Amino acid sequence: MNMFEPKSEIILSRKEFEQRLNLLIEQGRQRKIVLNADAGFDIKHLTRIRALPNQRIDFATVNELARTTVNALVKLNSLVNDINNQERVDE
Repeated sequence: MNMFEPKSEIILSRKEFEQRLNLLIEQGRQRKIVLNADAGFDIKHLTRIRALPNQRIDFATVNELARTTVNALVKLNSLVNDINNQERVDE
């Protein structure tokens, strides 16, 4: 057994990270997810992410905090969806 196995989901590719970030952006546009800077959550690292002319993410503008935030928000969103789906099944 490898003692350094990840404890959670990992992003396997650039494409998967871009999909997750684009999902997060779209949910923000639809007001399905709202990040409140007044709650002590610093989103500056997310606002620094830029797109290349071909609309791909410029990974030079993505720092580790942005990666972690995107992954955490996607995971949190997944958990909320699971809870909502379970409540519908229980009804």
